[in-house]
Amino acid sequence: EVTQQLEPQQLQLLQVRQQIEIDVQEVKIEEAKVGTEEDNWLAGTFWRGSIIVLCALWASNFPAAKMIMAEPGVDSGIYALTRFSIAALALLPGSIVSIRKGSIDWETAKGAAICGSWVAFGYLGQTLGLMTTTASKSCVICSMHCVFVAAIAEYTRVASSNGSKFNISKLLPA
Repeated sequence: EVTQQLEPQQLQLLQVRQQIEIDVQEVKIEEAKVGTEEDNWLAGTFWRGSIIVLCALWASNFPAAKMIMAEPGVDSGIYALTRFSIAALALLPGSIVSIRKGSIDWETAKGAAICGSWVAFGYLGQTLGLMTTTASKSCVICSMHCVFVAAIAEYTRVASSNGSKFNISKLLPA
């Protein structure tokens, strides 16, 4: 009814205004999509870069441990104990805060400490092994844990299910 009372020029202006409002909304939607795509790209790039840095740090573990063990008077047990004690002390405040906030429960923290102890024990074995081999051989041997864990997981899956067969293709990602 209101549009019938308007003069043709006013009607045209009203239609143009409505079209501009629609165009502005479409532009805002497109800008939001572009911002989201850029954020996703940046986040993906950040995490890929983080993985590369972590891999470089992990790989540097072997030559660094070999160099430290070559120093006179350095005991492999003391080296591993010092290394993992520093790591535990660095993570302890964050763990305590997370438990108090309720982000993690006490059982999770206890399980993480037990798991960390086993990892420390494994690294102690690795450090002892570095005394008798090169860093590159140790790196290859230790990285085989990926295949070993996948094989044990597949064996456990087959053993716990009725009628399943060992599937070698499940080991391919490792």
